[in-house]
Amino acid sequence: MMEEPGQWRMHQKTFQDAVHGAITLHPLCVKVIDTPQFQRLRFIKALGTCYFVFPAATHNRFEHCLGVCYLAGQLVCALQSRQPELDISEADILCVQLAGLCHDLGHGPFSHLWEQFVSRARPEKHWVVTFDYHRIIQFSRVIPVGEETQICIRDKESNNVYDMFHARRVLHRTAYKHRVVQIIDNMFVDALLYADKHICYLGSNGVKYPLADVCDDMMAYSNLTDWVFHQILLDERDHPDLLHAKKILSSIFRRQLYLCVGHTKPNNPATTFKNLEEALKRNIPKNSTLTPEDLIVTQVELNYGMEDQNPVEMVYFYNKTSPMKTKKIKKEESILLPESFQERTFRILCRSNEEDKFKHAQRALMAACQELNMKEELYDELIPPPFSPVKNHRWIED
Repeated sequence: MMEEPGQWRMHQKTFQDAVHGAITLHPLCVKVIDTPQFQRLRFIKALGTCYFVFPAATHNRFEHCLGVCYLAGQLVCALQSRQPELDISEADILCVQLAGLCHDLGHGPFSHLWEQFVSRARPEKHWVVTFDYHRIIQFSRVIPVGEETQICIRDKESNNVYDMFHARRVLHRTAYKHRVVQIIDNMFVDALLYADKHICYLGSNGVKYPLADVCDDMMAYSNLTDWVFHQILLDERDHPDLLHAKKILSSIFRRQLYLCVGHTKPNNPATTFKNLEEALKRNIPKNSTLTPEDLIVTQVELNYGMEDQNPVEMVYFYNKTSPMKTKKIKKEESILLPESFQERTFRILCRSNEEDKFKHAQRALMAACQELNMKEELYDELIPPPFSPVKNHRWIED
């Protein structure tokens, strides 16, 4: 049974958040926060391996979830105050806060990177997981739309909504999908694949689960955090797979990274990275020591959150004079919109830093792009000078 506000406020707790300041939460939220499953989020970085490139990108899923809980509560409290006819109760507010608090409990080590590993190690699992927000909260209303109700935004805030989705795209372009971040992601996934059968976590009933199967047992998964990186590095066994995994992770610390061969953009929307993989394989120079296994083709998608669609066209808006009547913003009413809402690029990496292999990889890329009628962009820097001390200690790459 729900406690009266005066009762639960006696047991509430205040957290000092780096972004939002003092956040005061309901004791039930505190109960969730104090569980081992939630505390585990302290040891999972929200931006995965980005901190290897951007040293300040170290915040974790724990503090991120506190912020989401706070913002979700702010939004529903604003709706409660502005629209008393909605009969939003204290229990409703708490449920929304709890949803925000718990939305990331399922993340694996280094967040979304873990999904890449599991999808490659166990494809049969099919396992996938800077705008002014104050104004969006202030100008939100719940309005009937057809047979359902939706959160709608004041029409004059349409550009602010665009800014929200644009900010998401910019963050993905400049940080989350940065060239070096993606290189380190692929190196880490390779290391996990080698270590998969050798690093195990104890689950319920005494069963030990290899890395890619840890998500099948709640007890085992609750113990899986970013620490797996060091667990592999510190393992003293001499199995060839483990030694290879440790070599890859050590190379990340020494900045001896995979090399970026180049980029290309498909002219035909039907062209997939698999098509490019096969074309690369066909065009590896004869008598070359380069093998298909030396090459990695990744797909980089930059969009506004809904692939090639304009997400703002999915949002309903209302006018000051008709606060209960909804409308959609027409494209011609919007300003400075991009011609396309999704950009798709293929990035080709080379696992070897041998000069001959790298040059042959570039030749293969040029030939493959000619075959598929695509224009390539090669990296001229070739190989960094034999990993000089200055280069080794650079933490931000261009």
